[in-house]
Amino acid sequence: REWVYAYIPQFGDFDFRARVGWDPGPVRQLLSVKLSTAPFEEGPAQMTYHQVAEGRAEINAAIQGGPRVTFEAPSAGFHDFRFVRVGEQYTAYFDGRPVLEGIGTPARPSMVVMFFSGPQDADVNLFVDSISVVPEPGTCCALSGLLLLVLKRGIRGKQ
Repeated sequence: REWVYAYIPQFGDFDFRARVGWDPGPVRQLLSVKLSTAPFEEGPAQMTYHQVAEGRAEINAAIQGGPRVTFEAPSAGFHDFRFVRVGEQYTAYFDGRPVLEGIGTPARPSMVVMFFSGPQDADVNLFVDSISVVPEPGTCCALSGLLLLVLKRGIRGKQ
């Protein structure tokens, strides 16, 4: 078992993406990506890959205090786990398609926590390619518009 966590910027609304991958491995190999307020606490949103049987794996997505969904995981390769937060509304995406939407806890996540696990003394085939978190595009557009308005008024005031 391996835990990896990193602090993320405190954007109110954000777009979080993790590019992760797997190859068929031992039953019970697991890769979890969780947005959290502390390293070992339940977080506002989570997505997990889990090898549940030989040749069968699942993806679980959950929003704390909200809905959950489970579906069959595609086989080997890299895939995108994504969460977009606008207000208290979260939308979870898997490989670009929305899989879950709901209102979660009002707590803003301050870190991403990744958990890798498998049977004792067995190698797991789990990978991380990249992780990013940026302000949600609608928020960026609103902030850009506000900045332009302030600049325009500032320029007029100097004329």
